[in-house]
Amino acid sequence: MAIEIDPVEMWNLNEDSSRICLELPLLSFEEISEPIQVRLRFDAETIDAMLERLTLLRRRMVSKGGRSGFQ
Repeated sequence: MAIEIDPVEMWNLNEDSSRICLELPLLSFEEISEPIQVRLRFDAETIDAMLERLTLLRRRMVSKGGRSGFQ
């Protein structure tokens, strides 16, 4: 399922600036009557690890002629 959302709306700092918050739009599935709300909170160390991993994966995408957009 591809989700289109502005990154400014998706990623924010929490109230005390101790965590980065990821919030997705409500997700609806035919099998579930209520939409699912996804909110994740990450500390600085987790964000660093995610950036490192994503940078590595992006390098692999680009080196193999991968595409950067969703399909």
